[in-house]
Amino acid sequence: MATKLKFGLLLPHFGEYGSVERCIEGAKKAEAYGFDSVWVRDHLVFEPHGMEGSDNTHIEGLLMLSAIASVAKKLILGTGTVIAHRHPIHLAQCMAGLSMICDGQLIMGIGLGTFQHEFAAAGYPDTLEDRANLAKISVTIARMLWSGEKVSYEDRYFSFKDVELKPTPVKPIPVWYGGATPASCRRESSPCGRRSHSRHWGTCRSHLSSLRTR
Repeated sequence: MATKLKFGLLLPHFGEYGSVERCIEGAKKAEAYGFDSVWVRDHLVFEPHGMEGSDNTHIEGLLMLSAIASVAKKLILGTGTVIAHRHPIHLAQCMAGLSMICDGQLIMGIGLGTFQHEFAAAGYPDTLEDRANLAKISVTIARMLWSGEKVSYEDRYFSFKDVELKPTPVKPIPVWYGGATPASCRRESSPCGRRSHSRHWGTCRSHLSSLRTR
């Protein structure tokens, strides 16, 4: 029976071993070995997790994916995950441009982020509730802009009028919600998530049974 499993590789664009050369070579080998995708992380002010050492090298992930697109034509490029420290218009523009560069072979993973200091550095409120709101709003605004419509928006986070994005993505960009908590599973299984065909990785499956009893 044919397997439905797909395999992706996280590129070494951060930490002690972060380098453009390793990422380029890793992507070429991933494609040659039959991997389906390569992925990058996203940080504004990078601090390594405890098991990652102390080197805070971080090569900007979206730029790295742009470079990978020129050498690996079959791979899907993914963000695992972007965090909402960019203005939603900027996020939508970056992802639409990347879609053009990689001919639509793109997945936008988005999460809440682990570190509050990155949101504070960007001038955004950094509570968990605010980070969840910013992620949802970023996806909502990005999708409207990707559709080609002229967008006006106002809430306590953002305010703008009559913004239109060109070029739009080559094809619809799948949005996957990332996380490893019961709350992230609830976001994934929400009506908005189902309509958007979003997906979730991490430990979602292990939480679903407990969520059904709550």
